[in-house]
Amino acid sequence: MKLNKHIVILTPGFPSDEADENCIPPLQIFLNHFIKNFPEVKISVIALHYPVRREIYKWNSLSVYACGGNNRGKIKRISTWKRALTYFKYINQKEKIDLIHSFWLSECALLGNHLSKKFTIPHINTMMGQDAKASNRYLGFINLERLKIMSLS
Repeated sequence: MKLNKHIVILTPGFPSDEADENCIPPLQIFLNHFIKNFPEVKISVIALHYPVRREIYKWNSLSVYACGGNNRGKIKRISTWKRALTYFKYINQKEKIDLIHSFWLSECALLGNHLSKKFTIPHINTMMGQDAKASNRYLGFINLERLKIMSLS
């Protein structure tokens, strides 16, 4: 069965290159296995805060769009989100996006929710750790009915 799909991953951080093994190892392991097992699926990554530089680069054949947000405060964070939206539109124009996969119930899920509604694209989210707590400040702003949530154990 051919799965010619295009998935956009929204993540707060992503390795700056193949040698950057300390940046979210579970995400790296997941993507390396996914690429190996489903080579026909195109994956594009939008990284909000890390790497801190703004650029488009390749990581193990994936296109990565680094917004360079660097975890700045509230007002400057909005410009990072706008940059992510610009990247998303650009990616979708180049090749139609079939699925949004955000990591953690945080600003990535909030942004994914917005993009899902605006572009009518399904949205899934992986949660794990601190984002699963009731004290998560983003939970009040995320429409949980608009996304499918999965959890790691």
